[in-house]
Amino acid sequence: MRLCEVVDELAEIVTALEPDAYSGSDAAQLASLFERAERLSAAGKALTARRAADCGEWSRQGARSAEHWLAGLWGTEHSSAQATLDTARAARTDPRLDEALRTGEVSAAQAGHIARATGGDPEATERLVQS
Repeated sequence: MRLCEVVDELAEIVTALEPDAYSGSDAAQLASLFERAERLSAAGKALTARRAADCGEWSRQGARSAEHWLAGLWGTEHSSAQATLDTARAARTDPRLDEALRTGEVSAAQAGHIARATGGDPEATERLVQS
């Protein structure tokens, strides 16, 4: 299944979602599943944004920097785009951080905090991922 089909299917699920039709327990389980999907989506977004930035896509699009390009593309602040790129670049050089990000073990925000705190030290990364 192509990624665009998965995203389109998710859009259909959310559009048709009737939260009040679920019991509290079922709604909590669905919220947990949506959180996992959000983490995985954020990881994919960060990793592919890093690749596009490293390939100079921002320059071809006429932006003044990768961060400015991504901020405009995503409708977010420059600092948020910068943080996303920093996290993805840190994951590229820290295998444990990369794994935790790709599996949804940590959120993108948590991965960013871990990257800044550990400076690429694998043992420190492991400790923070486990906490």
